[in-house]
Amino acid sequence: MVKRKRARVAAVDFEAVDQYGRVAQKHESTELKSIPLEIIRPDPDQPRRILPEDLAQQLRHGQLAPPDALHKWQRRLQQAGASPEEKREMGELAQLAHSISLNGLISPITVRRVHEQDAAPPGVAYYIVTGERRYWAHWLLKMDGRE
Repeated sequence: MVKRKRARVAAVDFEAVDQYGRVAQKHESTELKSIPLEIIRPDPDQPRRILPEDLAQQLRHGQLAPPDALHKWQRRLQQAGASPEEKREMGELAQLAHSISLNGLISPITVRRVHEQDAAPPGVAYYIVTGERRYWAHWLLKMDGRE
């Protein structure tokens, strides 16, 4: 009978692990606070994106503001030839926005400060770590006057 190796779980302090490759400092704050949407952007290094790639690129380079990117995307979806996947994604964002307007935000968006080497557009102070869909849902609410 062959003896199977057992997987071992290492003791890792996951709070000290930074997914961007830097070790988190113990003095960093994890407090909840309100930050204006205008100074937050999706992290360009995140592989999963909500916006179509061309709009994400324009947003990243400061050529589009978030509401303009959403307007362009919405107009694109009204034209013939829009993919069912893009229509579904926008529908899900609208549903999430509606849920947030009724129930509030249950899981906050987490952000990190923009570093000098990030080359963020002017005025952007934070990049999203988790919660890009919630971020875009808040923009839908704001554009609709419901935030």
